[in-house]
Amino acid sequence: MLHTTFRQLEVFVAVVDAGSFVAGADRLGITQPAVSNHIRSLEAQVGCVVLERRRGTSCVLTEEGRNLYDRALQLLDNAEKLASELPRGLRRQSRTQLKVWTQLPIMMQWLRPVVVEVMRGNPDVELGVELGSFETVVQQIRDREVDIAYFLGHGETAEFASEVVHTEPHGIFAPADHPSVLEFQKNPEALRDLPLILPKRNSHFFRVIDKCLMQAGIDRYSVACEVRDAPIIRELILSGHVGSMFHYVVEDDVKSGKLVQLVELPAMEFRQVYQPRATCARVAGHFAAEAREAFARSARARRDRAEPPMSSLIARPVG
Repeated sequence: MLHTTFRQLEVFVAVVDAGSFVAGADRLGITQPAVSNHIRSLEAQVGCVVLERRRGTSCVLTEEGRNLYDRALQLLDNAEKLASELPRGLRRQSRTQLKVWTQLPIMMQWLRPVVVEVMRGNPDVELGVELGSFETVVQQIRDREVDIAYFLGHGETAEFASEVVHTEPHGIFAPADHPSVLEFQKNPEALRDLPLILPKRNSHFFRVIDKCLMQAGIDRYSVACEVRDAPIIRELILSGHVGSMFHYVVEDDVKSGKLVQLVELPAMEFRQVYQPRATCARVAGHFAAEAREAFARSARARRDRAEPPMSSLIARPVG
């Protein structure tokens, strides 16, 4: 069974009708690399080349491409007729669309009220919010199919340009009664031999944590468990393991004496990719401004708390 999407067929037809990938991209209002990716995916699904690429000339349909083009026209025409026959309330109305992508921790702790505020102030906007791992959205951002994206990082990424819009403190925590806690006070080098709870290897977030550990002087470590869900990491730490965590997640556990911070890691960066299409520039600006205010409120609240900064058993980088 083929898993070709209507979007892939729509892009294919646009390229054929316009005469080239560049003209097809202009007609659809997307980038030429995005068009190329859709065509490559389509050819992978159907198992053959549908367009012959000729440098400096228009693309040409292969025999298989001609058959697919005729079928694609029929399918798209039938889909349009079906949409027109739906009850009025079920039809997709023409609305300004804004596509935002972020990671779950950022959404749950900071961006939920932003989504509510933007929807309240822009009733004519169709807001699409997607959550997922960094790896799932890289190509969409490159193809400019995402208007705004927020992700956790530490330094510039090689995949695309971004800017820091917030920083959040985090560190390595352990149970207060962990047998090695006193040893760390005497010998910070012991941290290098202790298995840590870390994100999945080879993931973007693992690379981010690894950079932070290296900057803190922890250039050697082992992994006890690979998981990225904050509540699970917290429970594992409380049960006797050692792992990295945002301060706000374990703040109450530290205050109650259940956990201690072994070492302060460099602040985690919240990075923003801002590349709105012209059709949604106004609402994208509104969303970005509300997000910046949400991050600023969080930073002010952290500064205004009466409690002193979270102390570490290891005040300086290891080594």
